[in-house]
Amino acid sequence: MTYTITSNILQCQNHHLTTQLHAGIRYFDLRARLNNNTLFIYHEDTFTGFRYTSVLLTLFNFLETNPGEAILMRLKEEAPPINSTIDFLTAFNNYRLADPTTSPGSAKHLWLPETPGPTTVPTLGAIRGKILLLQNFGPDPAQYGIKWESPLLSIEDSWAVPDLYGGLDAKFEAVVAGLENAGNGKGKRDGVLYLTHLSASDPVLPIEVAAGTRNGSIVGINDRTGYWLRDGNGDATGVVIIDFPGRELVRRVLDRN
Repeated sequence: MTYTITSNILQCQNHHLTTQLHAGIRYFDLRARLNNNTLFIYHEDTFTGFRYTSVLLTLFNFLETNPGEAILMRLKEEAPPINSTIDFLTAFNNYRLADPTTSPGSAKHLWLPETPGPTTVPTLGAIRGKILLLQNFGPDPAQYGIKWESPLLSIEDSWAVPDLYGGLDAKFEAVVAGLENAGNGKGKRDGVLYLTHLSASDPVLPIEVAAGTRNGSIVGINDRTGYWLRDGNGDATGVVIIDFPGRELVRRVLDRN
C-alpha cells in the first residue's frame, strides 16, 4: 500500500493492490493506525492514503471473483492511536462485526480458528476463498488467525542492512537460509508456515535492497533470489515477501509452491 508514498525511505511498492493481486501476489503486510476511531494504513508515521475499509473491500472483491484463491494478511498496529476513544482491537472488531460496509465480507472471507490459539496451520483447501490473518496485534491466544509470534510461523526478517556491500551479502545469506528452511520443512512435513522477507532497509533504501545500484555494479536481493531459484536451488519456498516485486521473480516463486 506504499506505492503512493513519495518518500524513497518508505516506499516499498510500485503498484496498486488490485494490480498486485492480478500479478499473483497473495501475501500482504498491512500496518494500520487508529485515528479518530478509524483504521488508516500507515508505514511508520506516514499515512499511505488508504483506509482499512478500502483494503478489505479490494480483497473481498478479488475473492468473490476468484473463490479458489487464498490470501495471507499480516495486520500490525503500527503506532499508538490518535484522538480515539476505542482501542485497536475494538476497532478491528467493529469492521468485522458491525460496519455495514465490511462486516458481510468479513463474515464470508475472514478465516477464524475454531478455538483461540490454533495449534496447526490450516490447509490451503480450508482457506480457499478466505483471508488467513497473521495477527500482529491483541493478546494471546490469537482469536482471529495465527499470532505473528506463534511457533507455527518461522520468519526470516533481517530488515536492517547497513550498506550495499557486506550488509547486502549478509541479507542474502539470511534469505537463502530462510528459503532452504522452507524446503526442508516441507520435506519433513513439520506443519510450520515459513515466511522469508526479501525486503529490508535502514539505512539502505528499500529500492536499493531490492534492485541494487542503478549502474548494475551491485545486484539487488530480488535478482539474486531469482537467479538462485532459476539455478535449481531449494525446493518449496514458503511465503516470500518482496518489495518492488517483478514478474519473473513472482513467477519463479509461484512455480515452487
